[in-house]
Amino acid sequence: MPDRKTIPLHRWMYPQHWRWKALKRLFRRRLCWIILFFTAFLLLYAQLTSHGSSAEDDDESSPLVPVDVGSHSPSLTWKNCSHFSAACFNVYRCNARANDLVSVHWPPTASLFSHGRALHLPSSRAFHRTRRMILKSQYYAELPVDACVFVPPVDLLFGNASSARSASLALSASPLWNDGENHLIFSARPKLPFDVASGRLHVGKAIIAAPGFVLGTFRQGFDIALPVPLEAGRRLSPSSLQSTWTRPVILSILVSADNAAAFQHLQKSHPGRVRVHCMCNGNNDQSPDGCLRTVDLDLTTSRFCFAFGPLLTVLLGELLLAGCIPVVPFDSDLVLPFDEVLDWSRSVLRIHLPVSPETVTDLEKLPARDIAVMRTSAWFFWDRYFRSWDVIVTTALQVLSSRIFPKTARTYDEWNQPAEETEPPVFLPGVLAKSVGFTAVILTYDRQDSLLQLISLLGRCPSLAKVVIVWNNQDKAPPFDDAWPVIPQPVRVLRMKKNVLSNRFVPYAEIDTEAVFSLDDDILMLTPDEIEFGFQVWLENWDRLVGFPSRLHVFNTSSNIWEYNSEWGSTLSMVLTGAAFFNKAYSRYYTQSLPRTIRDYVDTHVNCEDLAMNFLIANMTKKGPIKVGPRKKFRCPNCSNQDMLSADSGHLMERSQCIGYFAEAFGFMPLVSVQYRADTTLYKEDASGEEARYPNIGSL
Repeated sequence: MPDRKTIPLHRWMYPQHWRWKALKRLFRRRLCWIILFFTAFLLLYAQLTSHGSSAEDDDESSPLVPVDVGSHSPSLTWKNCSHFSAACFNVYRCNARANDLVSVHWPPTASLFSHGRALHLPSSRAFHRTRRMILKSQYYAELPVDACVFVPPVDLLFGNASSARSASLALSASPLWNDGENHLIFSARPKLPFDVASGRLHVGKAIIAAPGFVLGTFRQGFDIALPVPLEAGRRLSPSSLQSTWTRPVILSILVSADNAAAFQHLQKSHPGRVRVHCMCNGNNDQSPDGCLRTVDLDLTTSRFCFAFGPLLTVLLGELLLAGCIPVVPFDSDLVLPFDEVLDWSRSVLRIHLPVSPETVTDLEKLPARDIAVMRTSAWFFWDRYFRSWDVIVTTALQVLSSRIFPKTARTYDEWNQPAEETEPPVFLPGVLAKSVGFTAVILTYDRQDSLLQLISLLGRCPSLAKVVIVWNNQDKAPPFDDAWPVIPQPVRVLRMKKNVLSNRFVPYAEIDTEAVFSLDDDILMLTPDEIEFGFQVWLENWDRLVGFPSRLHVFNTSSNIWEYNSEWGSTLSMVLTGAAFFNKAYSRYYTQSLPRTIRDYVDTHVNCEDLAMNFLIANMTKKGPIKVGPRKKFRCPNCSNQDMLSADSGHLMERSQCIGYFAEAFGFMPLVSVQYRADTTLYKEDASGEEARYPNIGSL
């Protein structure tokens, strides 16, 4: 038998035990290398992370903060502090910076180390996240000497009352504490103001920024009332919410288990219209008595929500987010968030107790336009000041800045109203070069004769750059080339695959100019001078809708609905796009940004695309349209009533329904009423020659 060692390896003829020994040797060698590699990697990672945390922030993986309490005692809370009290707040530390913002210094955790007796306090991730946010913000001052306000490195965001004494000692041992002077304490716990007022937690002269204040615990002009941050995942898009006025539930009553029985009679007397929600104490699992947790609450079908006491503190953000108008008692002593700068009467209804069937009836009778305004304001408050904990902290610092630097503080409107566009939403030069001209976009279906006459009329306008025909008839082809009138400007015909009115506002590539002159194919009464003058008015108001036929929206208080008014009067709020100039950018906004529900409504009802464009532009600019010239009659001279949509007896009713639907879709009424029009300088003057630049301007 041959020696086993002489057998070639590639034949793999080792017996079983010889193969096993070879594999073990190979595994041991590789395992050693793997252990060495991971050991070196862990050492390098530990060095880098410890280095970064000392330079930038506390290490979140270490939840303990050592504090020396050997030579300190708690700083008793000063209950009579105000912003103007020099004993509590040293305003002379707050030197004006270039941006007039309060400067905030947050001492690093490492400064709390000492050789004395140590006390360990928990430190949450939210606390570290808040610190990082402030360190990276424009409010941060790196050096204490440059700071106006100090945030103590003690976590009180979600601490409980059992650690109040330890927290008091930690505050007094904080660097730069000085009995809490010029210190700002943040908390997201609604019971913290009560702990301070009851003497469980001592904060000295420090400013408290927390939710849950009542008039008896709130130091007016000193403390800052905050909202309770919403739980992670509690997010609703405003586009997914039903309109307030179409919601089936008039009033949802949110009460604790102890108070639920007092409101059950309302639910029985108004079935389906009033709901009583029994709320759990805290967010524990559902109680045996059937109470709801906050995360299980759905208020998107309710118009109004009644809550009071601690529940209102916890649920206010939920109500604003759900679009449910908060209803609170007149005598409520709760301090609403940021009440120093926010006007809560814009978003909250106050009623006298008790809540009765008459209360429900009164709520149901409130005008839809008022409720739409309140709901818009409520959504604005949530979006601007409640959206996240970082936003809440930033808002608190803005409130503090407005106290310290009142001359540069935000105005009432800046705090309480959505910022209006200081410039038009399309970024173009203030006045376009007139040589650029305008593109006439004509929507047509089957009025060939009037269409050809209109093209001939437009050809006499010096500023016309191009004519674009939107051919909406799929059953009939456009005229042959030799049938079109010959004009100096190019004419392009675009055949549509579907007959919808929204085709009028598509931003076609054939439109080379910023100015679009939208026209119906029966607008034959305008003169070239009127069109040229209208274009000149648009050049000087290129963010506005500038045109000829005007209309007005009015609110009927008896029927509680919006109505479309076509009567000639001194006020207007809409200009019809059957003859109107607008910026091409609005075509992009109409096609891409306008809610799909509005465009579908227009295409389904074959009406109101011009009203939708008025809503869009008014919402974006917060400005009314401009009517050009005195002409008020725009009836097609050669058209039969059968050819005209507006001749239908139900036309005005349909237009009124459109306005109501659009107002609901927008959540408020954006249209702006004006009482002026644009006329030539020498209108009604006996002028000739160069002075009469637009002699044929038209008449009534």
